[in-house]
Amino acid sequence: MKVWKIILISLGIMLMVGYLVWSVVYLHLHRQTDVCKKVAVHLHISNDGQCLTEDDILRFLNRERLNPIGKTGSDVLLGKIEATIAKLPAIRHVSCYRTTAGDVAIEITPRTPVFKVMTGNNYLVDTERCIMPVSTSCPTWLPVVSGAVTKQMATHELYDFIVFLQKDRFLAAQIEQIYLLSNGDVELTPRVGNHIIRLGRLDDYADKLDKLKIFYTKALNKIGWNRYAIIDLRYNGQVVCTKR
Repeated sequence: MKVWKIILISLGIMLMVGYLVWSVVYLHLHRQTDVCKKVAVHLHISNDGQCLTEDDILRFLNRERLNPIGKTGSDVLLGKIEATIAKLPAIRHVSCYRTTAGDVAIEITPRTPVFKVMTGNNYLVDTERCIMPVSTSCPTWLPVVSGAVTKQMATHELYDFIVFLQKDRFLAAQIEQIYLLSNGDVELTPRVGNHIIRLGRLDDYADKLDKLKIFYTKALNKIGWNRYAIIDLRYNGQVVCTKR
């Protein structure tokens, strides 16, 4: 009785393994002859700061003559599609595979821009301090940096400064543009109020901006936001204003 039981279990295992092998081989051969009918692009975006759309990817595949639609599985170059898309500066990670229906799916994690640099040779800086090109799909609310900006500065001390601004709800909403003078000083343009904020060098900016918030709250809220042309934070412990 035990021998027959062992034989039956062994036969069951062999049949199961045989079925799995047949299924894998059949599915592989089936996919090789299936015609791709569509490309599904899935963008994994953590917030609304994307600079890439599904249409951008599809247009890129057409331009590179890699669109798999209408091709059989053996003619779809998944590895080449994935490698070519990965070269795009706006791409952080990409994965390309065939679906059970024989179509192609592309999973993409785009880079997320933090701010825009506009110096004639415009570019974006992302959350990993990488340089990426400006796209028409980029959000318009990104902080803008202009003036005497170098890429070294944009990806180091200026990046740290803008991240500091964005972590403060008030400053993130108020500061619209950052201008770097040739002497290294920084000027800020607010969204509310017709004035310029002279910050000076990018040192002790946390204390300087604390003074600014206090001045906004205790002074400008009472006397009006357009009374001054310049708010100067460069002097230790002082806020020096120039009337309009």
